[in-house]
Amino acid sequence: MRVTVLYNGVHPSPGPMSKRLGLYVRGLQHAGVDASIVTTYRPAGSALSAYTNPFILPFQVKKEHDAVLKASDVILVDGFNWFSYFWLGAWYGGGKTKLLYELNEKPGTVYTSRLLELKPIKALGLMLTRWAMRSFDGFVVISEPLREFISAQKRPDARIVKLPIIIDTREPFTEVASEIPPHPYII
Repeated sequence: MRVTVLYNGVHPSPGPMSKRLGLYVRGLQHAGVDASIVTTYRPAGSALSAYTNPFILPFQVKKEHDAVLKASDVILVDGFNWFSYFWLGAWYGGGKTKLLYELNEKPGTVYTSRLLELKPIKALGLMLTRWAMRSFDGFVVISEPLREFISAQKRPDARIVKLPIIIDTREPFTEVASEIPPHPYII
């Protein structure tokens, strides 16, 4: 079995998203699965590109990773928006490949600006995300509220796997004392 994790971001990145995905891949490899991560990233050089990038990304994915994704039995998708989900489902779903979606706290949201947080735009984005999620064969969630949320949105035959937040136990953990800043702050 070949599993490909498709991540929208810089790899390898010190951020928690790619680290978590790296741990997924390492766990799959430990279980004898051929697993790897492929990434696509478009930096937002301007306000215009911040809004157009999400509509360019699925085509960039197809151009850069089509052969790898077509050769995969399972694709785990993370970090994209509804437009990409729609195209990934059209190109790789429908029985060609099992598509999995790692559901986070803000499904289908791309973090670009406050404009996307306006209620009508956010509602439209959530509606389109729910529609695009119908092309996924399964979902990975980290909490019971996310499981409940997606249970109402998914196709009847789609599966949900709840994985707790995972950590790398081989990494040393040291607690570092932090100083209180001299200016007002909110915890």
